[in-house]
Amino acid sequence: LATSILVQLEAESVGRTENWFCRERAAAFAILGDDERTLAQLAIAQKMRKYYRWWYLAERDPLFAHLRSDPRFRTLTEQAKKHRAEQRALLEQMRSKGEEPKRS
Repeated sequence: LATSILVQLEAESVGRTENWFCRERAAAFAILGDDERTLAQLAIAQKMRKYYRWWYLAERDPLFAHLRSDPRFRTLTEQAKKHRAEQRALLEQMRSKGEEPKRS
């Protein structure tokens, strides 16, 4: 099934930005046990600034549990945490300037 999904992702990629489905490919490769390709696709996702849900991917997603002790995965996780902290700081700056409402 994971191999079929990779074929479908390739077909669905026509007309899209290169590596559009990198996170989905990473999940399929993780299922197939191809850690090298999994890590490569996750690195591409970060280069494309696809940081959404990294907290879940890095800390909770069972597909990637076996990679949590891999130093390369830890590096990606740290980069995602750094990005999250930077974005939070930017949001706080915007709130302090009144450009974004403060939440109670």
